[in-house]
Amino acid sequence: MESNDEHGRSDALLKRAARDPDAFTVLVEEVSPALHGYLARRAPGAADDLLAEAWLQAFAARRTFDASRGSARGWLFGVARHVLAGHLRRAGQAVAVAGEAVVDPWQAVDQRLDAAALAPELRRALAGLAGEERELLLLVSWEELTPTEAAAMVGITLHDTGTETARPAGEPSGPVRAESAAVFLERIAQVAHTRPATTDARYWKVRAESSYTGVKPRPAVETYFDRSMDLAVIVTDGRTHRKPGDFSWRLGPGKLESWEALNRLPTDPAKLVALMNSSREYGGQSAFLQAGTLLGSTPARPEVRAALYRAVARLDGVTLTGPVRDGAGRTGTELVFRGAVATDHLVVAPRTGVLLETRSVTTKGSERGKVRRTTYLSSGPADRIG
Repeated sequence: MESNDEHGRSDALLKRAARDPDAFTVLVEEVSPALHGYLARRAPGAADDLLAEAWLQAFAARRTFDASRGSARGWLFGVARHVLAGHLRRAGQAVAVAGEAVVDPWQAVDQRLDAAALAPELRRALAGLAGEERELLLLVSWEELTPTEAAAMVGITLHDTGTETARPAGEPSGPVRAESAAVFLERIAQVAHTRPATTDARYWKVRAESSYTGVKPRPAVETYFDRSMDLAVIVTDGRTHRKPGDFSWRLGPGKLESWEALNRLPTDPAKLVALMNSSREYGGQSAFLQAGTLLGSTPARPEVRAALYRAVARLDGVTLTGPVRDGAGRTGTELVFRGAVATDHLVVAPRTGVLLETRSVTTKGSERGKVRRTTYLSSGPADRIG
């Protein structure tokens, strides 16, 4: 495992690389063997190309590195992991069942373990772990990352017990490192930035379930927004309703009345935070929840989505509570923000950067204790209704 001096040298090189490309060249020479080993163990035939792509992405994003949020080594492995995930998704699409891309490289890892003639009991134990737990263990044992670096890469938190499992949303967890939320959100921003841009489809389709304490739960609703936002088509219980009107997404005091307006939002996280915090009307809805709603329900371009996650990281009081299950039973990573009148929750899929759920628990006034939840079952472009 790298010594503290080696960690410090990598951190210094990456920080210097923001203004001195020669420092980045030295960093490539020093860290490439470790990154290549990580990629070769998971995608043997593509490791060289993936390494080159990882360094290209790292160079383009080098000015975003913040040593206060984690080590340079952990940051670089995070970039490599995202490149690997994209490769595995593309490779898996041809053989995926029901469109589910393959993103867990366990088969390649298992073959390597078999070749190493490891005890069958160990192979069975590793195969029985959840994907994120197995990856965490291999990152520490094979790649020699620290547990903190490995956990930041995978998007889970380290508790006093040294382990973490998926919990129902809202269930309490052990103590979390103060920097974990910022590290996780930067990783997710990088994932979001590499996701495909919105196509020229006619509609943006959102399928979601909503619930509120004391109100009978409703079935999932599909909403289709056309590009001009002057029409919404709502499908529920098999019935289709066309609703003309002035539809919009809100951000602070403004209305985003078209897809184009949405994508003209600033990509500077500080400017987004200022916009979200500038509205008196949204005194009861935090910037945290506004960002979650935009991430879950809009066709924002990748640069804007990445900026929204980085804006959330700038909010005081955001904490990372770790893996949870959303209202649909999917596992994601939960972030929490305790505002003036409510405690708000976002659940994010760490591998894809997709916002799975928003939840707000009122903490003051006559509505105290009531919960409003929106679970985003799917969101994406559509050329037709149905």
